[in-house]
Amino acid sequence: MATVQVAYTNVAMSVVVIGGTGATGMHLVGALLSAPERYSRVTLIGRRKVTLPEEYGVDLEKAEEEERLVQYISPNLDDISDETVKQLCDGGHAFFCLLGTTRRAAGSAAAFRHLDLEVVVRYAKLAKDVGVCHFSFITSAVANPNSRRLYRRTKGEVEHEVTELKFPRTSVFRPGVLDRGQGLRRFGERIAAFLQGGALPVATLARAMERDAYDYFSSPNHPDIDPESALSPVVQIFANADIRRTAEPPAKQGTPPPAEN
Repeated sequence: MATVQVAYTNVAMSVVVIGGTGATGMHLVGALLSAPERYSRVTLIGRRKVTLPEEYGVDLEKAEEEERLVQYISPNLDDISDETVKQLCDGGHAFFCLLGTTRRAAGSAAAFRHLDLEVVVRYAKLAKDVGVCHFSFITSAVANPNSRRLYRRTKGEVEHEVTELKFPRTSVFRPGVLDRGQGLRRFGERIAAFLQGGALPVATLARAMERDAYDYFSSPNHPDIDPESALSPVVQIFANADIRRTAEPPAKQGTPPPAEN
């Protein structure tokens, strides 16, 4: 007799987000808070309070009053103790990391690597320590740990460091040129976007991350349903085409999922 597997949908998710005030992060937080039937609590770790695009129709004050939204604010992410991070992550089903900068914005190569590599890995380790099953983060289409270029090498190194932690599921999003709603100002960006089939809207990236997390949470392969699945960690990489496909409503999805490593 065939075994009937029941999707794990009777409990809403508790998730943690770091980097929720950036261009993609605001859309992700908006998507999470506008779906209370899926997400019972959204915990934000950041340097300032979040603001959301009006399209999501979220009352942030009300969400905080109802304790569906928790915001832990610190001007310096390094100042948040390990114990505090673990407390914020405890009981979480997924951790979304949207941290990212550039060498120019960071001010130096060392500062860039600190945020894009060291801080990301530190928070990933702490989330793993308290049993978070799913780590979802953004790198780049050009990530390459062997590159001589700082940006590409750092993105490749952070992918390696995080996947080596062996979360039951790790989702690596590798977008190309992103459309933040301000247009592509640089000639190089316009050429790259053309070669990649168009710039990827940050809202599309955020939607893909949200849907990927909930699909995993509600699947029979989630450790809450199948504890043995945690013994076979899965790393799933999303390139631009995979991101666009995942962001589409289920009825429109007709292509195979991205390959698992």
